[in-house]
Amino acid sequence: MFHFAHQVYFRKPATELWFLLILILTGMLFSLLLGYATGMAIWGRSLVEFAVAANPKDYTPSAVNFMKTMQMVNHAGTFLAPALLMRWIVKTPPSWQSPNTTNNGLIWGTAIAILSVSLSPVIAVLQSLNQQVDLPAALQSVESWMKATETRAQLLTEAFLADTTVGGFLANIFIMAVIPAVGEELVFRGFIQPKFQTIFRNKHLAVGITAFLFSAMHLQFYGFLPRFFLGAVFGYFFCWTGSIWTSIWAHFLNNSIAVTLAFLYNRNLIQTDYNDFGSTSTLLLTISLILSALLLFTIFRSSNKNQLPD
Repeated sequence: MFHFAHQVYFRKPATELWFLLILILTGMLFSLLLGYATGMAIWGRSLVEFAVAANPKDYTPSAVNFMKTMQMVNHAGTFLAPALLMRWIVKTPPSWQSPNTTNNGLIWGTAIAILSVSLSPVIAVLQSLNQQVDLPAALQSVESWMKATETRAQLLTEAFLADTTVGGFLANIFIMAVIPAVGEELVFRGFIQPKFQTIFRNKHLAVGITAFLFSAMHLQFYGFLPRFFLGAVFGYFFCWTGSIWTSIWAHFLNNSIAVTLAFLYNRNLIQTDYNDFGSTSTLLLTISLILSALLLFTIFRSSNKNQLPD
């Protein structure tokens, strides 16, 4: 799996991480330009200028399609392309599929699928706690910027999810679930986490730092805690199983559930908005914690637990 030619040997893991960062920043800038160019070629210059300047709540369907085009190209160029290029360049890349991994893919996949639902009350509680963050008066300008960034990201997400056609739903799954799950996991769990493990010689620290960077990268500060938690869960899946596919699967399910719920809600097929998914009583939260702990323990016990040594 993922066997490419290799060219460069990095003597220090930190140097390799810096090189990966350069690839990511270069890919981000290049794909941003490519996304704009692609958008203009498909949708026209005037529409691009409108989409960039306007508030997402004022977007026309064509403006939403342009933003989807740009986000798809930009995300693939920022994460997926650098990860695959790094895999080709590095002489001794981290293993994305350990040869010693036990053959429990069905157990892992099923347990992770159930966990994606059972953990939703925990995510909802963390989200609620995160939204209560109130910075000191001296940092009000920073807080205002954080709230404005969060609001625009939320409005853009809602604009994407407003499409109630089957084609729009499938496009959203690809843009908002498939591409982020593969690209981000290959970068964060596939490269960054193993390198921090090599540097610090502690798998828990490697998982934690990687989860922190993963959450911070999204620049959505009022969702930092739930993303940090999910990043840590994804990291332990990879750590325990030795297969990058477990974290990709978990990431994909987390994103695709939200997209699916929004699609069903907007078509009046369900009564629960995706933003409210997981909100529950104390009793159900307790049951969720117990079930999730049992599922996590199942994955831990059924896996090759020494992929990343202590």
